[in-house]
Amino acid sequence: MLTCFQLEQSTTIQQLSEAYLPTLTAPMDGMWASAIIPEASFWEIQANGQQAGYFCLDTERCLLRFHLWENYLD
Repeated sequence: MLTCFQLEQSTTIQQLSEAYLPTLTAPMDGMWASAIIPEASFWEIQANGQQAGYFCLDTERCLLRFHLWENYLD
């Protein structure tokens, strides 16, 4: 079962972002990294009670980022 929880703690959000950045195949635009993503709401994705990844939404609830841990990609 998949569940999603909004994250409030900045240290958790920072850790998720640090895990995400090395998976990119091209550099992230500075405007996204410094202005848009920090204003987003972050949500943790859990599969059967285990952290499976996360996503973030802007103020209009548009998807900005979606990331699953590698072992959940299969």
